[in-house]
Amino acid sequence: MNWFLKNLEILGLYQPQNKQFFTPELISLISGLGGAIIGACVGGFISWLIARQAANLTLKRDEEARIKEQKSHALSLMIKASLVLADVVAIAKLIDQSLSTANENKLTNQPLWRRIVPTISHKQTFEVEAVELAPLMEAKANEIVYAATELFLQHATLITALEKYAILRGEMKKLIPTHLGTKDTVVVSALTESEVAALAPYELELESLISEVRSMLPELREKAEKVSFGIGPAIRAYYEAEDFPMLIDGNKDQSAKGAE
Repeated sequence: MNWFLKNLEILGLYQPQNKQFFTPELISLISGLGGAIIGACVGGFISWLIARQAANLTLKRDEEARIKEQKSHALSLMIKASLVLADVVAIAKLIDQSLSTANENKLTNQPLWRRIVPTISHKQTFEVEAVELAPLMEAKANEIVYAATELFLQHATLITALEKYAILRGEMKKLIPTHLGTKDTVVVSALTESEVAALAPYELELESLISEVRSMLPELREKAEKVSFGIGPAIRAYYEAEDFPMLIDGNKDQSAKGAE
């Protein structure tokens, strides 16, 4: 202890004659050290606040960018589904027109393949990607996810069946060498027994194909509507994004107006 006080006396921080320990010099030193420590603490705290604010801002920007990307993927899926819906509706309309024309020509009792001409679709198929389903899975819109997954696979099957139907109809025409003319827009042909036998496998496959197509259309339309009209509300609700586009079911809108 004496050694410590002796050193303080040498530094002028202790006066043994009056036993004064807190000399002006010591007080000045302590004040300086205290100010430096407080200044360092305040400066460090301010630096921490700035760093934290910058980190929060970065996180916010990253989250905004992620949500924007998610919305973009959902929009892509909605557009694809709307194109499939338009195609399915067009195909169903063309088939109905063919059947209506056949009924007008009193051909109601004929097989479907004889009454339904090959329809023309855009022949474009789509693939659903995982990134397009991700925002819907995040929003827990599971029914839309399942419908979208099945929709594009079944639409591709539909297009393949229609293409094969058109090809088989074309091959059948080549097997019929003689045409007697037309009657009420219907081509009348003369066939021998051997020609009828040759056409039989084509008839069975054509009837099977067009029956499959007709049975697929209602379910496909239902799924296409669920995806096309369901994505908008799901994304808006989950991401609180009122600016996200929505497709409106015109048929339901007209039905509601009619009910009023």
